[in-house]
Amino acid sequence: MSNHLSPVFGFAGAFTTMFANKKHFTSAIVGALIALSIIALVLSLVRIEDVTLPPTVKYGMVFDAGSSHTSLFVYEWDSDKENDTGVVSQNLSCDVQGQGISSYANDPPKAGDSLRECLDKAMKVVPAGKQRDVPAYLGATAGMRLLRYCGNSSAADQVLAEVTKTMQEYPMAFKGAQILTGEEEGAYGWITINYLLESFTKYSPKAHAWVRPEAANIFGALDLGGASTQISFMPENSVMNWNETSKFTLYGYSYNIYTHSYLCYGQNEMLKRLAKELIVVRRELGDLSQANFWKLRGEEGLHRAASCQENQPWRARRVCSCCTTRKVPGGVPG
Repeated sequence: MSNHLSPVFGFAGAFTTMFANKKHFTSAIVGALIALSIIALVLSLVRIEDVTLPPTVKYGMVFDAGSSHTSLFVYEWDSDKENDTGVVSQNLSCDVQGQGISSYANDPPKAGDSLRECLDKAMKVVPAGKQRDVPAYLGATAGMRLLRYCGNSSAADQVLAEVTKTMQEYPMAFKGAQILTGEEEGAYGWITINYLLESFTKYSPKAHAWVRPEAANIFGALDLGGASTQISFMPENSVMNWNETSKFTLYGYSYNIYTHSYLCYGQNEMLKRLAKELIVVRRELGDLSQANFWKLRGEEGLHRAASCQENQPWRARRVCSCCTTRKVPGGVPG
């Protein structure tokens, strides 16, 4: 081959190499575009909620300190609310051993100690990383209201101080221990019953969402407790006493309810009043030897039970409270 043809073949070789590299480059671009198109197609077919990060689960803790017993409830709910109201589920229910916290009026530290077993169980249910963010409340009802009504406000305050002290020992966001008014107790009971009956909101499998029932039946609530009774309902007409009304906004809808509490008209206090009246009647009829109501025996015991003296025997005291010594014709304001 002559020397003057070498540059031609050299140029041809260089052109061939450049063409091959360009072909590979073009193929790479086309491949990348195809890959991006597939990704875009997949994203366009996937619903937004399917790729959204799951909501954070939150927890809350409530002690329901009633007149006869105390219960602890742990609730959980998603941080994403439905119309500014959470959809709550119960995670734990624990009954505190012993009677209500008002029974510890003469030994307040025992009121706080009585809560520890249930608090320990609650700490096992709530993840350790979330415990310090868990709001914790204690709401005392008619038993503690009755303690104050009977003129023992100091003992009531000491009992609340002791349960506060105990709850603050645990790693949670303690929000307070307080005595609920009768109207607050009645209103919360009304919310509870209507929530459980799905009057406010109900999950729709078709809509994949929580919706308000088309024919929402709002129920009234009659709560018979140990030391008081509450009645709560939505009145059809205007209410005369607006001090006994409460307004709530739940799941985007407003509700005005009437609620009234009758202290001393709970089951336990009514039984005490009935027992006292039966004892008085038996004494007036002269039927003392046959008296054996709640193991009360003897004329002296009957007399003391009827008069509710401070030095009466323990069994006689079982029918004695300020509900049996004070006249409550229409129910003491709760």
